[in-house]
Amino acid sequence: MSPIIVGISGGSCSGKTTLARLITEMAGHDKCALIRQDDYYIDLSILSPDGALPNFDAPEALEFSLLADHLAALKAGQSIKVPTYDFPSHSRTGEFTAIDPKPLIVVEGVLVLNQPEIRAHLDHSLFISSSKKLRLSRRIERDTSKRGRTRECVLNQFNETVEPSHKRWVEPSQKFATRILAQKEYLTGRNNLARGLIEHWTGRKI
Repeated sequence: MSPIIVGISGGSCSGKTTLARLITEMAGHDKCALIRQDDYYIDLSILSPDGALPNFDAPEALEFSLLADHLAALKAGQSIKVPTYDFPSHSRTGEFTAIDPKPLIVVEGVLVLNQPEIRAHLDHSLFISSSKKLRLSRRIERDTSKRGRTRECVLNQFNETVEPSHKRWVEPSQKFATRILAQKEYLTGRNNLARGLIEHWTGRKI
């Protein structure tokens, strides 16, 4: 049987990664695989030797053709090798993570619903709607603690590229979602929400 592929999108730090991980854990790692859009950033050590950084929230910063090829391979029952991306150096490490086909595949990222070549492989899709204030506070916490950024750097990036990109590419893509989750719905019943989604997608009680 061909895997069921689900796309989870929303603004930066809207909660999509947390939900995707929760779904993967609840479904069981033997039955569900998680693919992150963030692993498909283009290697800037090759493209930008002068150190100039692109807009990381724009579609051209990511190798969506590779992600689409990987989703097609999983649909066909083939294993894939996902590149490992190092955010402090803006480069791929040269290491890979092998992912085997599973009954349920979850792919998450801010732009997965923006890209037609990705949407073509999705059986279901979610868009998490979250306020600008909440997304910014979460991004400051994440990027300063896990990605080696300063608070000032995070604020500048959010105001100059992240939020404009959200308005241009991310927010409009919610029209392609088969379900839009309101912030309150997501925050107040995350476990029950994840359980219900898995059962709806797979027809299997957990």
